[in-house]
Amino acid sequence: MSCEEAVARDKGRDKGVVELLLQLEQGDDVDEDDVIDHVVRLSESDELYLLPAGRPDADYARKLRLLDPESWYREQRNPLHRLIDLTGQLPFRPQAILIDARTGLTTLSAPLRDLVAEIVHGGWDVSRWSADQTLRVWNVLAGERMRGGKTAFTYNWVWNRMADGNGDHGPRALLQLCREAVHWERRENERTPYDRSVIRPRALIESLGAVSDQAVEALREEFKELDELIERLQRLGRSPVEATDLADLSEEVPLAREVGLLEVYEETEQEVQRYRVPDLYRIGLRVTRRGPS
Repeated sequence: MSCEEAVARDKGRDKGVVELLLQLEQGDDVDEDDVIDHVVRLSESDELYLLPAGRPDADYARKLRLLDPESWYREQRNPLHRLIDLTGQLPFRPQAILIDARTGLTTLSAPLRDLVAEIVHGGWDVSRWSADQTLRVWNVLAGERMRGGKTAFTYNWVWNRMADGNGDHGPRALLQLCREAVHWERRENERTPYDRSVIRPRALIESLGAVSDQAVEALREEFKELDELIERLQRLGRSPVEATDLADLSEEVPLAREVGLLEVYEETEQEVQRYRVPDLYRIGLRVTRRGPS
């Protein structure tokens, strides 16, 4: 069977990564043609492919219960290792193969980290992707624009809101946003299926609050000396804030700027006039943004 024949099939197929892993776990005779039979091509112009979860019906739930991912690393036969071997034998050269996050395989976290490591070791090193390749994959995952038309690009929206006051982007916040967005999409997809991207842009919007809450909590745990400043910002309830509103916190403000809780919003040659709280922390502090974003 050719790749073109396989991807031309109805994308609502019963087959998916759960069935494929179950076949491998049970020791069935699986070859590269069987893998192709599960793969969906996401773009006519790019070598981007998806291993879908499968059709979420009663049979799917039954197959899911039969899988025992925790045992895979206690036994000699590991379906994930076999899957890597098979994808290396495909008659086409994918830039990436994405595994649908909605499989329900919650016990696969550690094995999947090893799977990603093996993909990198096998030559699919995402660190070597060009900016254009990375952007194409991102658009498959989260869509191109937040609300279509001429609205913000999703990658710009995320990048701007995950930055602290120094313009730094911590990997923890980015990973938390992706994790929260996947959880939200799983719930929403049960009510309103969506097929334009793996997660819809709205999932990013709905997940930002939880990420900001976690960022604020982590900041307070690490820098308890900022508690008074944080409480002041919450009482003021807005951003930007006048520098005079924080004038009596002369020791806390420099630390807040250093760790990215505050950034200069307006200043003269002589002094800072206003500070801004970046969105990464502002939402978790329940502070309202005033003025342009």
